[in-house]
Amino acid sequence: MLWYERLSSLVVALYELRTVSHVRVGSGENVKLPTPIDNPQTRILRLEPGKAEGKWIVYIPASSLHGVLRSALEDYLRTQLDAISTVGSVKNSCSGSVKSSIDKYSSSIPGFDELPLYREVCYTTLLFDNCQVPPPDKDKEHYLVNVVRRRSHSGHHLPCFVCQLFGAAGLRGRVRILNAYPSKETMETLPLDVITRVGINRVTGAAEEGRLFDLEAIPPGAVFYFFVVINNACENVKLHCDAQDPQKCREEEEERRKHYKERLGVDRDLNYIALFEKSIELVSKGLVPIGAHGTVGFGNVEIAELARFEVCGEEGARKFTRILAKRMDSKESEIKSELREFLRSRRAEIPEFDPNLYPWLARALAELARSKAAESQQGGAGG
Repeated sequence: MLWYERLSSLVVALYELRTVSHVRVGSGENVKLPTPIDNPQTRILRLEPGKAEGKWIVYIPASSLHGVLRSALEDYLRTQLDAISTVGSVKNSCSGSVKSSIDKYSSSIPGFDELPLYREVCYTTLLFDNCQVPPPDKDKEHYLVNVVRRRSHSGHHLPCFVCQLFGAAGLRGRVRILNAYPSKETMETLPLDVITRVGINRVTGAAEEGRLFDLEAIPPGAVFYFFVVINNACENVKLHCDAQDPQKCREEEEERRKHYKERLGVDRDLNYIALFEKSIELVSKGLVPIGAHGTVGFGNVEIAELARFEVCGEEGARKFTRILAKRMDSKESEIKSELREFLRSRRAEIPEFDPNLYPWLARALAELARSKAAESQQGGAGG
């Protein structure tokens, strides 16, 4: 279902992010941080229990992770799938607000008419092409449904694959990403590199007077941890309908789903967790950098999944949420024990996290994964 007012499946995953180059996420001009650097690395203020003052902690914002993962998936789909047309080929089929928007871009951007258009992935920054639920007017609805054919079986607008996963205007994304923080052990000792740069005059090739500045960046080798929650992660991606006859669409869907799996390199079901895992792999391999200065070597990271709760099927979702809904005055250890059947652990080394920065479910996942790893080690030693 596109509207996920109930859970039919769920994935809660813990990831490790390791920097392999400098990573810089700026704090903005209006944020006052405890550093004399011109361009400071972003930090979060963590309040200490019972104290009026807090501590500033270096972190990678969830918005930065969300944006880069989405961008990686968009690039991948446009690379692997065929465009259905170009802007120049369809603009005469458009009218009203859509036609005006296209004409505005065409008159100001050379070669814009040659831009390829895709059904499975929209351009979020182009007002005429980005998915919106519902479309704001008849002109946009006609474009989405009839021109780029993002059409459901019922003939209404069905958002592209990326928007189905990460969200669109009027449609909340099914992916929820938490901020990435260092481990509890390194949180207060993580060093930042201070880099001095200078602006160069493009005409003379000399240093520009008054353009010397410093910036902070996370150095290579730093390790952060973040959690991801994906609602209805095991649900199949909704495919768009080519035919006017809904029954014919359903008959052709199996073959089209097989086609997408082959083109996108998906070994299992073409579901939302499969698309998300593709975006993780692409960022981890350096296709899309995180943060600023990506064109000059910044922003390269490696991401590895450490553990997950995987809940597939409606009965499993009911059981999982019933466990979470129990009152916390029950024995907490019993609640965690009941969650073990949903645990899928991939790595043994999971450090301690600051409990004030992660929700209970994230802490429970990390604790159970550590416990399972310790049991495996003891079993191996005993054998």
